[in-house]
Amino acid sequence: ELRHIGSAAINSLRIEKAFKLRPDLDFAHYSEAGIGPFLSKKRDFLGRDDAYEPTRESAVFEVATPAGWEWSVQGDSPVRRASDDAIVGFTTTSARGAITKKTIALGFVQTDAGLTTDEPLYLQTFGEHWPVRLLPAPPGEVNRDVIA
Repeated sequence: ELRHIGSAAINSLRIEKAFKLRPDLDFAHYSEAGIGPFLSKKRDFLGRDDAYEPTRESAVFEVATPAGWEWSVQGDSPVRRASDDAIVGFTTTSARGAITKKTIALGFVQTDAGLTTDEPLYLQTFGEHWPVRLLPAPPGEVNRDVIA
């Protein structure tokens, strides 16, 4: 017998905390994905290349979606700078935050784009342009008291 476990709620909470799953890590070097602290450098592993210079870094975006589109930001949606329409990043996954009630997307931004958190950006998906804000940190708190 299958039972409901609230997978949409779990996904919503993980997005708010910027916890990455496979779609957020595909084709990303560990130094770009921000998971370096979770890797042991005591031995070699597939993809280890300490000389690699990242060209992008992981990012968390707040997307101003219209009503009814809160769950509709697709992965691989380009993020563009409003001033010159240059593609400066892309999304990997998104969800409407269970706590923040805002659409949060994970993704990457180019390291050479020189973005700031107050730079006007927009996301292009479904033929629509939605304003995006690059967040300095995930909007959800991680309760470190339960981590031993």
